[in-house]
Amino acid sequence: MIYGSDSPETQAKLIVQEVISSDGSEDQIALRRGQRNVARLKSRVRPADRDIKFNADGSYLITGGLGGLGLLVARWMASKGARRLILVGRSGVTRETQENALREIESWGASVRIAKTDVTDPQQMENLFRTIAGAEPPLRGVIHAAAALSRDSVRDMSVEKLGDILRPKVLGTWLLHRHSRELKLDFFCLFGSTASLLGSGGLGHYAAANQFLDAFAQYRRSIGLPALSIQWGTWDEMRTVSEQDRIQYRAVGLLPMASGDALTIFGTLLQSEETVMMAAAVKWRTLRAVFEARRKRPMLEAVEQQQTGTQQKQAQSATAIQWAELPISERENRLTQLVWEETCRVLQIEGHPAVEPDRGFFEMGMDSLVSVELKSRLETHLGRTLPAMLTFNFPNVRALSARLAGEFIAESPSASGDGMKAEVKAIDTDALDDEEVARLLTKKLNRIQGLVGEPSSR
Repeated sequence: MIYGSDSPETQAKLIVQEVISSDGSEDQIALRRGQRNVARLKSRVRPADRDIKFNADGSYLITGGLGGLGLLVARWMASKGARRLILVGRSGVTRETQENALREIESWGASVRIAKTDVTDPQQMENLFRTIAGAEPPLRGVIHAAAALSRDSVRDMSVEKLGDILRPKVLGTWLLHRHSRELKLDFFCLFGSTASLLGSGGLGHYAAANQFLDAFAQYRRSIGLPALSIQWGTWDEMRTVSEQDRIQYRAVGLLPMASGDALTIFGTLLQSEETVMMAAAVKWRTLRAVFEARRKRPMLEAVEQQQTGTQQKQAQSATAIQWAELPISERENRLTQLVWEETCRVLQIEGHPAVEPDRGFFEMGMDSLVSVELKSRLETHLGRTLPAMLTFNFPNVRALSARLAGEFIAESPSASGDGMKAEVKAIDTDALDDEEVARLLTKKLNRIQGLVGEPSSR
């Protein structure tokens, strides 16, 4: 990504130089005004919660206002003093759950206007803002929570499907901006997604749409207008999210936030000077393991890792010692059996021929999530933390078993300290000539290499 006033020729030259000179360690690079930047995600201490009070003499517009998330936000705003809410939706009120939610909002003393409007239709949006200007209290805030969502691989994605996902975020945002830029708003908040930062399988178009929100917030700030884009994680009351999606989100480390907690964070951010902020409940150890199953992700290297409790560390240490104390041949056989059994379990395979020692894990149907599950199960059995790219660098039962055996050899009593001295003393080197010593050393090195193994190519 390049920003600045350089000519296209200069920009092209910079890109070529980067490609030629890069060592491949970075996967996100931005060249801005002659400076090379790389992406790093860093944890921020959560700011102290700040209670918010909305202006009772103003009105507030929420797109996607009749969806589960929009109604949650509207109810919360009413409880915080908002007295005029304009809820925008394409279909109007169609369900009993919506009617019940609206009655609850009104019980807080707020009046609600339902605007049956398509945020992507320029004429409808012009009519909406004309009505607001003529009949409503002054508009004080905009929350853009309208969205479309579907899973489509880039390979199978049609232009129509791409447009369906982009329009609410891109065109809807632009129309909201165009019609409100002359108004004195307290906030202009865009509801984005962690997909814009982290990506997600089958959601490339959705990630791009949310990335637009982040960029547009920066643009509004640059021209002196209020803007905030929040990259939300999952909430516990998101009606558009299926149970299968919830399971998958948990599997990659994205946990559902309690709606009350999410709304408290929202109120705090609305009163901050932030422009783009991610707000999500993340189990970083799991997420990193999933994202780095096939290669390192430099962007995540600065994120703090969850610390293991003292008792758990002690239990892991005891387990690792038990493995290290086994005789080498028994340990190697048991490790091979362990890797084989756990591979069968995570792939839900009924044992034997389907899991051959030299058959690739990914050839058998393993993906990033399953590889993380295998790694996690092996860590529990072995009492140690294993590398994120374990199954990618050692992609079959034989290679992985040998890799684990090699680790224990390096740490076992017979391979270091007094144990190593005892083994050396058992051979009377003074009674051997140089050729015999060389032969014994070669034999020993070959055995170690055979146990450690080499990563198989794929």
